[in-house]
Amino acid sequence: AVTACFDRLSTLLLPAALACGMASPRAEPGEFVIGQVVSRAAGLADIGREIALGAAACVQAVNAGGGVHGRPLRLVLADDGGAPAAALARARELLDREQIVALLTPMGRSANGQVLPWAAGEGLPVVAPYGAGALAAQAAALSSSFFLRTHASVEALRLTTQMQTVGIDRVAVLYSDDELGRETLAAFEEAIASTGKAALALVPLRGLDVAPAIRALAQAAPQAVLLATAGEQTQAVLLALEPLAREGRRIVPYALSSAVSQQQLRALGPSARWLVVSQVVPSPRAEAMPVVKAYRAALRAAGDGPVSYPGLEGCVAVLTLAQALRKSNEPPSRAGVLKALRHAGTVDLGGWSVDLADRQRPGSRFTDITLIGADGDWVR
Repeated sequence: AVTACFDRLSTLLLPAALACGMASPRAEPGEFVIGQVVSRAAGLADIGREIALGAAACVQAVNAGGGVHGRPLRLVLADDGGAPAAALARARELLDREQIVALLTPMGRSANGQVLPWAAGEGLPVVAPYGAGALAAQAAALSSSFFLRTHASVEALRLTTQMQTVGIDRVAVLYSDDELGRETLAAFEEAIASTGKAALALVPLRGLDVAPAIRALAQAAPQAVLLATAGEQTQAVLLALEPLAREGRRIVPYALSSAVSQQQLRALGPSARWLVVSQVVPSPRAEAMPVVKAYRAALRAAGDGPVSYPGLEGCVAVLTLAQALRKSNEPPSRAGVLKALRHAGTVDLGGWSVDLADRQRPGSRFTDITLIGADGDWVR
């Protein structure tokens, strides 16, 4: 089962990648060997697990449908433990030991900052870097990377547009004082400026001690706060906002799709209520959309795995790669896969699409809005 395969990654910083029982441990003639590096570090563990499960299920689905021009895909999975240097080491091992011809979903700003330039030098295609932040603006230089996620600036604009729709015009930003947090802050400031307003307050956050930031936020008294945070930081902020709501001083939180995992929201329960989250893929419950239908069918065929937004993103990465390869008849080599991706143009999966040829504004343009209910689950 797919879950059992991923659970074999039970220790951090594995010395080598694990093949998930889909084929032999070495490249066979004619197969496309695809590497995937994810993270099971705190804050990313749930997202990494779900991305890997979605990708594995959809690799199996592609192969069940005859592969790509009769050639199967083989997914080889590795865990970087949340360490940027380990992400690069795992990617090197996948290339050297497994002879991968493409790499999926390296996770995090710092990890991608090391992996993507290295991959460009090796001519190794990287599909769907996750949490790469402003690196997407360097797509012309990162010539082997294909960004699928909607850019943070587009997500930020969707959130501020939603605020205008419901009459919110007094907005603050709470941001993690690190590289990714400051990049997200810049996207939020640009989006707020596009409405003709300015943020009431820009409040930095360091670590998980959120009390000083919440005090500053309460003093500014905004109607809503944009969270440029991730993982446990987002959880800590949502917990700290709850007492203000009980006192009648509710500040509605808004966040990007990468700010918190579904498991973390469910763990918060009522404390996550009213959180508004932008999304970069359709709802995984919207089976009327072909891309979602394909994802859900792949999960059912695999026999297990939670339905989730990150899982759908992992599936989208695989389906995008497969469709690009089907548009050409390139051999299963790094150069062949890179050529296929560069010439694929627009990939339309039905309800979600991306123009792989756009190096100036890379990534999909898809956005959606999700509201979190009292049980920490999406209500719409």
